[in-house]
Amino acid sequence: DTDECSVGNPCGNGTCKNVIGGFECTCEEGFEPGPMMTCEDINECAQNPLLCAFRCVNTYGSYECKCPTGYVLREDRRMCRDEDECEEGKHDCAEKQMECKNLIGTYICICGPGYQRRPDGEGCVDENECQTKPGICENGRCLNTRGSYTCECNDGFTASPTQDECLDNREGYCFTEVLQNMCQIGSSNRNPVTKSECCCDGGRGWGPHCEICPFQGTVAFKKLCPHGRGFMTNGA
Repeated sequence: DTDECSVGNPCGNGTCKNVIGGFECTCEEGFEPGPMMTCEDINECAQNPLLCAFRCVNTYGSYECKCPTGYVLREDRRMCRDEDECEEGKHDCAEKQMECKNLIGTYICICGPGYQRRPDGEGCVDENECQTKPGICENGRCLNTRGSYTCECNDGFTASPTQDECLDNREGYCFTEVLQNMCQIGSSNRNPVTKSECCCDGGRGWGPHCEICPFQGTVAFKKLCPHGRGFMTNGA
């Protein structure tokens, strides 16, 4: 009997075993015996189209799963997940002094609070809130700052802790009865209180000029009493 295994490597990617009248090949993983007994690469992608979630690429002795742009392989090396370009630093937002926001399959560069996108989209410029947000700093004057704004308040008003609104600290009498837009003197206990203390706690009119309290449920009421009936502007 001729020992075929001793002549070259008839099995290729496998182990040759001499038997009477011939030889046998034990193929390595990813290979199988071909027509000539030589171990040939298995095309796993063709054998099982469901191997990969997106695209299967056959390699010599194995295969690889590929994902579309913006996705990376999961730990199982078969399924794909969204790639967080922002978290992994695969973006150019910082070069434009912009913030990165991850999206499914991609990302965008955005401007932070107080800034707006430049016309060419390649960066941010300060937003002048005093012009873009009419009505802010009511009872005061709006001063634009880089990335924000502050309120310079009129007499009797105090800037909030964040300085983005003017709180009414004026005190006056609270009236529980108003007839034809006139506060009824007898309906006041003559204790000076702020407008929010009055209107948020059941008052109908307030102050020396009988400022009418807004009706519950209106935008004006929610602004004066953001915490609801019985609570002042500051939540007390």
